[in-house]
Amino acid sequence: MSMLLYCVPHAGSSALNYYQWKLHMMKGITIVPLELAGRGSKSDKPLYKDFHEAVDDLVDDILHDNPEEEYALFGHSLGCWLVYHLYFRLLEKGMKPPVHLFFSGRWSPLTHKEGLKSTEMTDQEFLESIKEMGGTSDKIMNTTEFLDKYLAILRSDFNIIDHYQNPTDIQLIESDITVLSGTQDSSITSAELFEWQKTTSGTCTICKVKGGHFFHLENMEDTIHIITNKIKRFA
Repeated sequence: MSMLLYCVPHAGSSALNYYQWKLHMMKGITIVPLELAGRGSKSDKPLYKDFHEAVDDLVDDILHDNPEEEYALFGHSLGCWLVYHLYFRLLEKGMKPPVHLFFSGRWSPLTHKEGLKSTEMTDQEFLESIKEMGGTSDKIMNTTEFLDKYLAILRSDFNIIDHYQNPTDIQLIESDITVLSGTQDSSITSAELFEWQKTTSGTCTICKVKGGHFFHLENMEDTIHIITNKIKRFA
C-alpha cells in the first residue's frame, strides 16, 4: 500500500521546494507537490484574485489526480491555511478524509491576529519585511528578474492573506493534525500554536523544529522525520 503526501507551498514560493523532500522521504510515501498559479507548471495561469480561488484551484488538482491511495496534506505558512480549507472542500466533493493534516509555520485561521498588512507598504518596505522572514537571499531579491516577476507573485500571495476572512461557521477537522513551527520563528508564539487544538475533534500534536520561519527547508530531515512517524503506518 502507498501513501500520497500533498504539499502546498508558502507565499511567493512554488512546488519546486518540495521536490527536494523526495530525497529524504521513506519508501511507500509519495510526495505530490501542488503548484500555485503564476509559477512553475502554472506560470501561464493568472494570479489568484482571492483566497478561495486558490483553494478551488488546488481542489481541482487533487480531484483530477483522482487518488485511490490513502493521503495526507501538508502546508506551510499561506499553504497552511490553504490546506485547512482544502480539507473541507475535498470532503464536500466526496473525497475520503486524509489520514493526517500537517499545519506548518502559521497560527490557526480561527485566531484573529493582524498579519503583515502588505497592501499598506511600499515595494521597498514590503521587500524589507520579506528579507526579515529569511528564506530568500539578497542576491536573488536584487536581480531584475526577481523584481519583474516574483515581486508580483509575492504581492499577490500576501494580498489574499491580507484580505482573508476568518471562518464564522466553525467546522471541526475529524482527522488528527500535527502543528509544526521553527524554534527561532518569532512570527508565532507557543500559545498561538496551541490554538490549533480548537480546529479538530481528533488529536493535535505540537512539534518544534530547529530553525526559523522556513525550518521545513532549512531542516528538511527533522521535518520529514516528524511527518513519516505520523503517517508511515498507513503507507
